[in-house]
Amino acid sequence: MRKYKYYMEFDGGGEKIAFPMGVIEGANDGPTICIVGGVHGAESCGVAGAIDLYNYLKPENVSGKVIICTCFNRGALEQHVPFIVPQDNKSPLLGDRRTLPDDATYSDYMTHFFQTRILDDVDYFVELHGGDVSEDLMDFVMYPVTGNDEVDKKSQQIAEVFDIRTVLRLPVDTPSTPGTKVLEASFVNMATRGVPSLLAESGQFGIYNPKNAATHLKGLKNILVSVGILNEKIVKTNDRFCVKYISSMRSNYNGLWYPTKSIGDIVYKDELIGEIRDYFGETIQQIFAPQDSLVTAMRSNLYINLGHAMYYLAEPKE
Repeated sequence: MRKYKYYMEFDGGGEKIAFPMGVIEGANDGPTICIVGGVHGAESCGVAGAIDLYNYLKPENVSGKVIICTCFNRGALEQHVPFIVPQDNKSPLLGDRRTLPDDATYSDYMTHFFQTRILDDVDYFVELHGGDVSEDLMDFVMYPVTGNDEVDKKSQQIAEVFDIRTVLRLPVDTPSTPGTKVLEASFVNMATRGVPSLLAESGQFGIYNPKNAATHLKGLKNILVSVGILNEKIVKTNDRFCVKYISSMRSNYNGLWYPTKSIGDIVYKDELIGEIRDYFGETIQQIFAPQDSLVTAMRSNLYINLGHAMYYLAEPKE
């Protein structure tokens, strides 16, 4: 029974990697869970929620083991860089990097070390996100649907106790929109390897908001209770709205982005939902809804790059 913190250091192809790690080993036997904040380092509330959980937990109240990486992508947090690892401009913690590619760069080493030293020996996995610098989003939890009934049921269980109203199912055979990387994310990779997993989103625009950090903390405590790690009561304040993730809508142009919808809106097939314009206000492209959908997240910056997400869409109802 102990609680400790350390920096897990490795060589990232010539540059040091140092993950801030907190570990709580409980008084009794139980499962092992890994919780990661700051995969997208500028998503501040996920980082804060992970830190708050580490400070809350006491070994005498824990059965099993809780492993917390408070900020996976420190360079992005410290430099206010959205979405990517600033050392090599790649997306972090994606795909299976247990074997390093021949052309491995910093983010590949990050993923490799974390997967082989931490994730290969856990029973549950949780990613904490929080709305990046350009993102407005509604709070939601997303869990993969892999076709393994036992794993999917456990992933759904921990998603539904997180106490966020909107729960998104992500079938791993969802058609991949060009440019999107959600199906490569580690919470999907872990679920396909047999480990119940989820991604939680609470926060907007990379801003630290204590309310969103508290949402993460409450959800994490509920998960720990539900899997038998923490002996407390589950706190439920929201009814669940469970729907399927559809896709992200991505820009075909560089230009100025003028959305006409907001998060939480229902859009209808063929409805005009935004425009991309040039620097004189001339329309480059009109954007129409591909089907009836719920807007769960969206880009709110004026400028948008080719391939960047405009909207993230889910089914509007069961």
